[in-house]
Amino acid sequence: MSERTRARSDRVTPSEQDTYRIERALLSYAFRMATISMFGLAVVTLVFAAAVVGPRGGPRLALWCGLQFVALSVNVAALVRFRRGGFGTSVARARRAYRIGVFASGLVWALAGVFWPVAPELGPGLILMFCYAGMCAGGATTLAGDPVAYALFCGTALAPDVVLAFPHFLVVSALLIAFLTLTSLMVVQNSDTLRESLALRFENHSLLRQTIVEREDAVSARAVAEKAVAAKTRFLAAASHDLRQPVQALSLFVDVLEREPAVGREREHNAVTALARTTVAMRAMIESLLDISRLDAGLVAGAPTAVALAPLLDEVIAATRDEADAHAMIVHAAGRPLFAHVDPVLLDRVVHNLAANAVRHARNGRVLLALRRRREFAEIQVWDQGPGIAEADRERIFDEFVQLENRARDRRKGLGLGLPMVRRICALNGWELVVRSTPGRGSVFSVRVPLASAAATAELVQALPDTERPLSIVLLEDDFAVVEATVPFLEASGHAVRVFSDVEAVWHHLEAKGAAGGLPDLLIADQRVLHDESGADLIARLSGSEHAQVASILLTGDVDVPVGGADPRRLVLRKPVGANALRVAIRRAVSGRGGSLPPT
Repeated sequence: MSERTRARSDRVTPSEQDTYRIERALLSYAFRMATISMFGLAVVTLVFAAAVVGPRGGPRLALWCGLQFVALSVNVAALVRFRRGGFGTSVARARRAYRIGVFASGLVWALAGVFWPVAPELGPGLILMFCYAGMCAGGATTLAGDPVAYALFCGTALAPDVVLAFPHFLVVSALLIAFLTLTSLMVVQNSDTLRESLALRFENHSLLRQTIVEREDAVSARAVAEKAVAAKTRFLAAASHDLRQPVQALSLFVDVLEREPAVGREREHNAVTALARTTVAMRAMIESLLDISRLDAGLVAGAPTAVALAPLLDEVIAATRDEADAHAMIVHAAGRPLFAHVDPVLLDRVVHNLAANAVRHARNGRVLLALRRRREFAEIQVWDQGPGIAEADRERIFDEFVQLENRARDRRKGLGLGLPMVRRICALNGWELVVRSTPGRGSVFSVRVPLASAAATAELVQALPDTERPLSIVLLEDDFAVVEATVPFLEASGHAVRVFSDVEAVWHHLEAKGAAGGLPDLLIADQRVLHDESGADLIARLSGSEHAQVASILLTGDVDVPVGGADPRRLVLRKPVGANALRVAIRRAVSGRGGSLPPT
């Protein structure tokens, strides 16, 4: 191989698929050239037979011509089988058949060298030498697709003359060997050039295919990006509208309460009630927007653990009871007790949103939360008897701020963010979300989650304590207004509360209580408090100490603090936190089940 060809070969590194395609193309070239080879051999055979016919031929010529016909038949059979696809995708089988045919032709011409050896006078032997020269020269091109086949043919055909000419015709033997060597080098060179040409051709094809694929991917990515931009634009426009509404209401309610002379007692009460309702709606919207933002940014990392699903459904029912009563709805649960391997916080959010959505839109009748076992999965179903969803709308309902029956944007019917959040959480965790609906009869939303292992289930059943009891709670909070609201709320539930405003004071209290053998049941800590240490720092110190059995809840308004973790006794709640969410979080933290309900 020349230096130039070798340099080009160093640059071409075909893939395994392209290597197969190159070998297949070389084989196709060899069989395509076989037609020319067989035609040339037939012509040379006729010329040689005419030269030796007569007394120098006789029975040997008849036998030799018959053998030539047999060899030609072997080559034709291999060619026909290849063109009809008889070898399938096997390059090795086809090449073997090709070489057998070429070797058969070489054997017949070798027999000619035995029948008519080289002689000093002009005769068949000398004519045969010229025939060999023509066939070997032609084979340098027609057999370039397979150098081994060339060696089989020419080496076999010329071997008798090389051997029989030695030592009496040493010059003839040397010339034959030199001729065979030079033509073999030409075949190898032609084969390398052909192989390199095919490699470059397939490399160009691969690059062209890759370019086309990359262009299609770029077009697809651009379409997705444009769709995402359009969706974000609609999202921001809808969010702007829905946020401005409660702000507008808040400003007017405040004006009513500040007006001089003072408004009547009844109007003041109505304004305060409406103010509270508007504040709840605005808090819920901000919380939902932050959650969706965190899900889109990939900041939510689930911490799967064994979770009892029946208590989770009971807590969802309790969380939706007020709204269900307002709509004269009955929400109940059914199914066998199941335990799932999931992040309790995220699953709780999914089921709560589906149940709340069913209560708001079902109008009347019942909402059923059902548990079903599907092999290695637990399926949570939320059935309603609402108006149903048309097939054309079943994808739209998962877009932000889309509410099919609330075009007037009545906040009492929700914000249109629950189902988008459900889809994001399910996609994040690999949970299957399915919607079935019959217009006029109702809908069912199903979520499939993996079942917990038998060992984890048994351990969870044994670990569930009775949490419906008064607790000893330590509250870390430096905001006076929050303390004034939180302490009466906790004490109204029968809990004993101690309040501290900095981390060191809490730690000294825990040390003292631990020495006395009476550690508190729960620590509720605000993230940002006085001095340098935060609530998260206190909980981290608590987890690594001898007081690790104290459960904890971290209250934070920061979006970069992760929700959940490996320890189900360490919960994180995002501000603002509703009363029901705090009750459920306390119950779950102390019981070691983890999780929390969304603010309500």
